[in-house]
Amino acid sequence: MKKGLLSLLAVTLTMVGCQDYDDQFAELTGLVNGLSTEVAGLSTVNASVAALNTTVNGLSSAIAAIPTTDSTAALTALTTALTAAQADIDCN
Repeated sequence: MKKGLLSLLAVTLTMVGCQDYDDQFAELTGLVNGLSTEVAGLSTVNASVAALNTTVNGLSSAIAAIPTTDSTAALTALTTALTAAQADIDCN
């Protein structure tokens, strides 16, 4: 009788223990999948910032190539604004 009860108790503890591990592995898998999605999103943002950086550099070069005339103040203001935008992009 005691052996039968001990065997039943051992089987019950083994089954309950396995269920806890399965739940923990499922939770960890969900967390890893969530992190993977976030990393993919960050990679997309990084690529967008790099593209924006290239665009701002191109605009700065194009403005620098414009011959200066009576609108020197406007070009200087635009160049200053683009330089500030480039600095903001570089900080991110």
